[in-house]
Amino acid sequence: EVTGQADGFTLATNIGGKECRLLASRPRARCYFQIMPNFKRPGAVNARIQVEYYAASSGVMQIQFDGTSRIVPHYTNGGKKDLNGDAVWKTAYYQLNDALFRNGGGGGSDFRLTTLSRDLYIHSVTVSFDQ
Repeated sequence: EVTGQADGFTLATNIGGKECRLLASRPRARCYFQIMPNFKRPGAVNARIQVEYYAASSGVMQIQFDGTSRIVPHYTNGGKKDLNGDAVWKTAYYQLNDALFRNGGGGGSDFRLTTLSRDLYIHSVTVSFDQ
């Protein structure tokens, strides 16, 4: 997680024995992430992002990444997941194609999660690259 972004404020908490972060900035909550430099690959890559989350209210969780989009490359749309607010731990998967991960997002981030949901908690985020 990248710190220092005013619109990426999170709060540490624990739900059901799992340490997690509440996406707490309002009205749009965001959480920014950097990939470790030694894990990155040169050039555009296809990556999978796995997010373990807990949504206590309905909404949408969207991912935006540092990609090759011509409109706003550092906030390329990577898809969204509907949140039904059922208050159970779930896993969301995102497929990011042509990702650059050159720290072009806010605070030098490679990607960010964003939501209008008031109660979205993130336990873990895993990045893997397609072969």
